[in-house]
Amino acid sequence: MALGLGEVNNSTALIAAAANRPGIRILSPQYSAQNVSQAQFVLQYAINWTSAANDGVVAGFSAVCYLTAAALYDDMGGSVPFGLVDTAVGGTMISLWLPPSALGACLPLPFVPSPPWTLSCWYNGMTAPLAAGPTDVAFVLWDQGENDVGERAWYECAFPALIAAWRGALAAPALPFYFVQLPEYLRANDTAVAELREGQLAALALPGTGVACTADNGDPLSKDTSIHTLDKVTVAARLARLALAGVYGRADAQPLSPRYRSAVAAPPAGRQLTVTVSVDPAGVYGGLQLLPPSSSGPHANSSLCPHHFAVADASCDWFAVQDSTGAWVNASAAIGPGGDTIVLTAVASADGATANATRNGWADWPVVSVYNSAGLPLIPWTPRPIDG
Repeated sequence: MALGLGEVNNSTALIAAAANRPGIRILSPQYSAQNVSQAQFVLQYAINWTSAANDGVVAGFSAVCYLTAAALYDDMGGSVPFGLVDTAVGGTMISLWLPPSALGACLPLPFVPSPPWTLSCWYNGMTAPLAAGPTDVAFVLWDQGENDVGERAWYECAFPALIAAWRGALAAPALPFYFVQLPEYLRANDTAVAELREGQLAALALPGTGVACTADNGDPLSKDTSIHTLDKVTVAARLARLALAGVYGRADAQPLSPRYRSAVAAPPAGRQLTVTVSVDPAGVYGGLQLLPPSSSGPHANSSLCPHHFAVADASCDWFAVQDSTGAWVNASAAIGPGGDTIVLTAVASADGATANATRNGWADWPVVSVYNSAGLPLIPWTPRPIDG
């Protein structure tokens, strides 16, 4: 979230275009990781706002935050002004953003931050001041998680607890909260990032939340395949859809990525296994479509990452079926009749084996090939047993 507009793809043109949006104003509070008084907060708000047309300032402003507002501003014809507050700090764990009162809800803590940071420090320094001042927050954007990879269970508790705590502190129990799911991103453990992506989805149990899936938005050539994918326009466009629907009531916004709902296996034909996966929302804006990942040719059951030449196959995954021997076998995918199902076919590892479970993109680097007609990617899913 802290990556500045000046660091992303096409940054020169994006910064220049900010001059055409006079109704967007930005604030990057110079808070520290400590408690900030209400007087300091009011002073910041009184003197530090600037126009996004100030290219020297907007270049360092959160690209995801600014570009989301820019997409909304343009969609509304420049008729709605936006005030953006950038309270992002790079490389932080979620425990630094939880208020002290919420930390106890998710014990034991998986780790303690290194000095000079302490638990709750960035909540105290950057979130609590918003609650102290006369601020009415329209919605929150959240893009974080790489520093909590390896702690899925903790995150599944901590993230919803954070949202509830922030809503309470801001006296806004229905405050819309939209977050970015981790993109394609390589770590030493080739499923640890996938686990954290799944943990992030626990927040969707709360009303007024939404996820921008970016499982297709990694860059194998960006900073050694780091979390800092430089295509923030795509990220912002997906967040903007969520805000258009949830904040501004736009029925045509089509904000939801397709997501696993259930799976049914057909009787095996020899060693061929066939599983039909249904997704939500049913119908998905006119239907699912199978698109080649990147621009490479037809889908293949081997060499999962030919289009990402900097990424080893061992770190990739797309569709797979587990047979009754416990083996996972790669599956080919087709869109079923009606456009709301995905038909997986795979060859079992042994005669007589039946389909037991499915998974999709269960790796640090998911290979994404299914989208809905709004152009939103299918959300990867953890291994799930066949329903019937």
